[in-house]
Amino acid sequence: MSEKDAAGNKFKIKTFDEYYNLYCNNKANSGNKHAERLNLIQKKQLSIAPHYKWLKDTCWTARYYEYKFNIARNYIEEAKRRLEIIKKCCEAK
Repeated sequence: MSEKDAAGNKFKIKTFDEYYNLYCNNKANSGNKHAERLNLIQKKQLSIAPHYKWLKDTCWTARYYEYKFNIARNYIEEAKRRLEIIKKCCEAK
């Protein structure tokens, strides 16, 4: 992601941590890193936002079951399908 500094010089943000520290860290209206990552995806990559959110929500609920519950095969295939969509989008950039 290209940005401009106060002098108008372009620079690249290479990692999410750089983005978070520049735009979100220590700001009253920012959420945690998970929320900010989802916000960024919804702003910049709307086509993959629902897939990312589904995977994030699914992972978060898994911890409440100690990652030991039986997952239906089609549920696993759905996760793989969504991850592949995200991967293709990222590789195209």
